[in-house]
Amino acid sequence: MSSCSYVQFFQLDSELNLPSDSSSQVSSTTSSSIAGHPQTMRRASVCRIKVVDDLLAVFTDSSIMNVTLKMGFVNEEAVDDAGVSREVYTAFWEPVLEHNYLPPIERSAVEKALQGTMEESDQEDLMDLFTRMGSHSLPPQNGMKSAIEMMAHKATLQEPKFVVDCFSTPVSHVKLKLPDKDSVLNLYELKKPTGKRVMQLLETAKAVLSQREQATFYHLQRYVKNADQAKAEKILRFCT
Repeated sequence: MSSCSYVQFFQLDSELNLPSDSSSQVSSTTSSSIAGHPQTMRRASVCRIKVVDDLLAVFTDSSIMNVTLKMGFVNEEAVDDAGVSREVYTAFWEPVLEHNYLPPIERSAVEKALQGTMEESDQEDLMDLFTRMGSHSLPPQNGMKSAIEMMAHKATLQEPKFVVDCFSTPVSHVKLKLPDKDSVLNLYELKKPTGKRVMQLLETAKAVLSQREQATFYHLQRYVKNADQAKAEKILRFCT
């Protein structure tokens, strides 16, 4: 079996900044099918036995957002007309994706429903699942597969897509302030609760405090300010 443990770049207009231990190969070409509007196509070859590591290395380079990405496997000749890309992504998600989305009882009911071997107890379990997904009746056996596929599509694609759409506009503004991984990590570091940071968040409901209230608030501030990170996290969680 040939080795995949090397990296090779063919740079025409740009290249991916892959980690040194990545086995993926990347090449870039620029076509000018439309006058004045060059289109960059980037080809990434990944090793089958390291598909997860290689594909992660490709997608951690933000420059791929500006190119058309074509996929391939190292030492395998094939033209990527969408089919090869699908095979690469399938090989990636097979070990990564959580395959226990449904609890064992519901998974068993779905399997029996697809096989047409449901018993009465299975129908009750399946009905609970359909009800949770917004349906209040079970489909006939000849429509069971399509109904389950629609339910899976809703749970795994439609509902997450709604959340992504809600986040897209605010995240586009956040990206200007957090353009790279380091800036995000720095933000996390700045937001770690410490005693002093939590103390600075404390405010009184009244603008003017009595002497006793002022003394109480002072002792609270002092206690919080001197708290270690673990205690500061608990105080913040308690207050919020």
